[in-house]
Amino acid sequence: MGHAGLDTARPTGLKLRQPTRPRGPALASVGLLGCALLGFAAPGSARAALRAQGEALQLDEGPLDNAAFLAGSEFASVALARADKLQVELSAAAFGQTNERRWSELFDQWHVVLRDSEEGAALAPLPEGAGAKLWPDVDGTADPAADRRRDGIEAALLRRLLSAPPQARALWTRSQDLLAAEQLSLSGRDPQALARVERRFFATASAVRAALALAELEFERARPRAARDWLQRAEQHLQLAALPSDELATALARRRAAFAEEASAAPAAAASWSNATRLEPAHLFLLEDLRRRQPARGRLEPGMSIRPGLSFFGERHVLVHFSAGDGPQSLALYDLEAGLQVGRTDVTALLRDAGMSVGGLLDSPEIPGWPLQISAHAGAAVFVVGRRGTTRGNALVCLDIAVDPDPKAPPRVALRWVWHDGRRVLGPDGPTAAAPSEWSTSEFQPGVALDGENVVFAVREYETAEEGGDFQARAAAAAAVRTSLAAIDLSSGQLVWKRWIGRGVEVQRSTGRFFGARAPAASASPLGVDAANVLLHSNTGFSALLSTLDGRLHWSLRTRRRAADERVWSGAAPTPVRFPSDVAAWASAPADSDHLYWLRNAPDLDGRGLFCAAPHRAPAGTTLLGAHGSEAFVLGPHGPEHALSSWEAIRGRTRIAPYLGPEEQLTGDGLCSAERALFATQFGLYLIDLERELYLISQAPLESPRGLSTLGGSVHARAGWACVIGPSALWVFRAL
Repeated sequence: MGHAGLDTARPTGLKLRQPTRPRGPALASVGLLGCALLGFAAPGSARAALRAQGEALQLDEGPLDNAAFLAGSEFASVALARADKLQVELSAAAFGQTNERRWSELFDQWHVVLRDSEEGAALAPLPEGAGAKLWPDVDGTADPAADRRRDGIEAALLRRLLSAPPQARALWTRSQDLLAAEQLSLSGRDPQALARVERRFFATASAVRAALALAELEFERARPRAARDWLQRAEQHLQLAALPSDELATALARRRAAFAEEASAAPAAAASWSNATRLEPAHLFLLEDLRRRQPARGRLEPGMSIRPGLSFFGERHVLVHFSAGDGPQSLALYDLEAGLQVGRTDVTALLRDAGMSVGGLLDSPEIPGWPLQISAHAGAAVFVVGRRGTTRGNALVCLDIAVDPDPKAPPRVALRWVWHDGRRVLGPDGPTAAAPSEWSTSEFQPGVALDGENVVFAVREYETAEEGGDFQARAAAAAAVRTSLAAIDLSSGQLVWKRWIGRGVEVQRSTGRFFGARAPAASASPLGVDAANVLLHSNTGFSALLSTLDGRLHWSLRTRRRAADERVWSGAAPTPVRFPSDVAAWASAPADSDHLYWLRNAPDLDGRGLFCAAPHRAPAGTTLLGAHGSEAFVLGPHGPEHALSSWEAIRGRTRIAPYLGPEEQLTGDGLCSAERALFATQFGLYLIDLERELYLISQAPLESPRGLSTLGGSVHARAGWACVIGPSALWVFRAL
């Protein structure tokens, strides 16, 4: 294994005894999803070619044990089932003048579905009543009997268009562009009207022009990331339309060049922890004064309890979001270079001074607990404050934080905008008392993510017969939950889009025959964002992938649920990866499941399903540190011991690192890059070389001042810094 370089003088931590290395479970032959710009190009390997010919992906999930409901449009399902019957009949014959009129009839039916359905609506991939299938169900997710998946209407129709012969696709472009051009001329510079043209008339010249116009509008509003994404959408339509003229291609290239000139030059990349060879302790910051008050006593298990969050803030600062148990939530800013706490703010009191009161925090006995995650960008910090209480909701807050050049001067902190109890109550220009409520009996989920200028977050609505003000989400894990995803503008706090995904319940431990489940509800997992997509794990039975640009649903999927009396995953955010043949995917470990999933990071436009590889059964007490390529890195049990190991998704190979010590355990989420992995135990921070058979490069101990009872936590790293944030302390290391 190449672990001869281990430090034999270290008294605690990894044991030097080498584990036996059994072969990993042989995954079934897994085809690689061929992927180009739109995810429907020809396969790039022999395995993918077999999948393309209909080779089934053998799954071993077992019964889903999942009664979650996925939202869908009944109208669209019935209409597309009727249209699919016609398409199956037309596909059996060669395209020609004899059936061109019937192809036009089919396209008219598609247009009616787009016109009369709500934006973001979904339907089953193979609607009941369609008869013969247009493509094989290679991974079983489209099986109507299982009813475990929904596709966005836009993706479903685009997949049907791509399965048609080239002559039929050209007919769609010609026939739809007549009406599209008229609608485009009436749209002017109205962004909503332009977005309707882009959605309803996909793969046409007018859709390209509408997307280009939307890109210009976003750029004028100082939203360069959104502008770039609309240019990407325009390029997709241009490729689909296959127009002979290069006018639109020239217009697209010209706008790309113009936007690039206006964009600021990217800063030079700093030295990365991904190339580090040693760890050196730098600072220790106590989140609470151990002499004056009882510090928070967080649980050591990853994914449990109320856990502090951390975000890097500029080149030399970090923001920490924490709470002393179920007390008020605070925000602290630390200067890593100077080793100083620059400032601290009681955000619960800050909201109270502005006339807003939130429900208090409370520990949940289930994973993923309640992570106090924080996201920061360009002087702004976004996070969730509180839980839903009896008469109070919780809040989604954006703070403006201005750091003074003097490292000893406190930063200036001000509220930019606030969403409270389901509605926007404060904007950059002051209170917005007349703003409507977007969600009722709701609770903002803590795993907020930033994607360019959009703040993306999950919202839970608890279904109850009681009045909204008399219901406690924090004491109702058994309640039915409606989960939605939404995005708001980082600058203004205005709603950009919202989508209802599905309904389900949390995994709830049995409390006996005569006792109801009154445990506090846990949360949805932190969101994963990559390539203008967001992946949600609701932890109520399903996951979903949406576009961060306009909330377009790519797919939603019910996953297998774990047994109620065992904890498997910690509920960490999913990890984006690039599978072989450059397939965009996610390594995904939902907190309410007992399997690791390799999910497609794109809509299913070629009919090859959502699974890039067969799901992998995980033992209880496993934590996903991250993934690279088709290899996931987990820390969990290996026989009677615990060790870092890798699971290879295609060949089934397993690699094992040295075991942890007898009483040593992982204390929070870790992370990994292509070259390195970082994780912390109660003994120290570990740096592992992933390119050399999980070789231990360095270990740095955690300083333990008197009175600090809980050591360890989750790991965050950027450039040459690595931080371990625990319930009561922040340890800072240099990664050299």
